[in-house]
Amino acid sequence: MATAIAPSTATTTAAAHHVLHIPELLEAILLHLPPQTLLLAQRVCRTFHAVIHASVHIQRALFFAPQWHLRARRAHTWHTADRPGAKPANNRLLLRALPGCYPTVSSVVVGSASPGSDSGIDYDAWSWSVNVSFPSTAAAAAAQLPHPSVAHPEASWRRMLMSQPPCTALHLVRRWARARDPAIVDDEGITMGRVAEMAGEGAWNRGFVSSDGDWHFEGSIGYSCLEEEEEVGDWGV
Repeated sequence: MATAIAPSTATTTAAAHHVLHIPELLEAILLHLPPQTLLLAQRVCRTFHAVIHASVHIQRALFFAPQWHLRARRAHTWHTADRPGAKPANNRLLLRALPGCYPTVSSVVVGSASPGSDSGIDYDAWSWSVNVSFPSTAAAAAAQLPHPSVAHPEASWRRMLMSQPPCTALHLVRRWARARDPAIVDDEGITMGRVAEMAGEGAWNRGFVSSDGDWHFEGSIGYSCLEEEEEVGDWGV
C-alpha cells in the first residue's frame, strides 16, 4: 500500500526542486559549500555538474580559474607596525592530494612603487610569494601520492592553481639562492599539474636539486593595486 505524502512535504519538495534547477540560485547555494564538498558536488547530477563548470565564481573557488585582484601595501622601513595586506588564498585542496608538495604563501617586499620619489620614504610594496617543492625523480613523486587515483592523468589537482591570485613565474631556489631566469612561466597562472609535468621532464640543471632530493621553487604573486595609505602621525607608529 502506497504511503500518502503530506501536502506540506510535497510543496516543500517541489519548491526545492524548482530552486535547484535555477542556475543562478544553485550557484549561490553551492558557493557556501566547503571547497572539498564543492569539488565532489560535481558528481551529484548533470545539473550540478553543468552549473559548477559554467560558473566563473565556482571555478575560482576551486582554483580552476584565476582571480587576479590583490591589494598590496606600501612597505615603510621605519614604521614598526607596518604589515602586509590581505593574504592570498592557499589552495588547501592540494594538501589532500599532494601532502608532501603543498604550496605555501609568505610575505615579501617587491619592487619600488614610486621610482624617483625624493620624499625620503621607502616606497617598496608588501606583496606575497608562493613556495613549493616537487620530487626530482618519477619514483620519488609516485611515492608521495596518497592514493593511486591521484596519479590519474585527468585528476583534478593537475588543473588547479596553487593560490588565488596565482603566480605566473616560478624560479628554482637552493640554499637561499634564486635562479635569475624563471623555470616555469604561464601568464594565465601556473597550475600544480604544470609543476609536476616540468619536474618530470627534468629539463633543469640538477645542481638546483636540494639535499632532500626535491626541486624547490619560489614565485612572486603580482598585486593589482596599492591600498590607500592612512595618515601616520609619527615614525615608528
